[in-house]
Amino acid sequence: MNIAPPLYANAFASGSIQAGIAWSPYSLALVEQGYKVVNWDPDYTPDNGICPGLTAVRADFLAKHPELGIRLAQVNAMARDAIAKNPQLAIDALSKYLSISKAVAKASYERECCERLPTFAEQLDAGSPYSLTSPDGGLAKKLFRASQELADAGTIPAPLSWEVIREAVDPSAIRAYLTSTKDAAAN
Repeated sequence: MNIAPPLYANAFASGSIQAGIAWSPYSLALVEQGYKVVNWDPDYTPDNGICPGLTAVRADFLAKHPELGIRLAQVNAMARDAIAKNPQLAIDALSKYLSISKAVAKASYERECCERLPTFAEQLDAGSPYSLTSPDGGLAKKLFRASQELADAGTIPAPLSWEVIREAVDPSAIRAYLTSTKDAAAN
């Protein structure tokens, strides 16, 4: 059955489910409520797991607003910088906007955030497990594997094809951002 992860604790408490798959911070909220997380996806899947964090934009919208890709990369870099200077910003935002306790937000930050996130350079490295440039590895492989698992679970009707994934993964905004920051540093 497919239920929203914030509802897992209620479903466990009522006996409606005996096991489930959730993602952070909701898995950590379950831990806070006394439930046990058996595994995290990096424990049983290659290349540090199959649950990638990603920024997505509809292709038609991006075509109409080509500057948006680089702006998203800029915002990502600014957020990382602000959080590196003051981690409490991330913890407070997670707590407020996801309606989770400060303890769960802190645990989520410690488990998932910032130094654990791939750098832009890692995302452009074809040999990295976080690559946006590898045609059959990196993020494309993670998305392909995740879509297979979601289809097997009945959450989506069919896995995504390699062609669809390759067309969707686009490193150009990160390349443009890195080029613009190198150019700015040179001036």
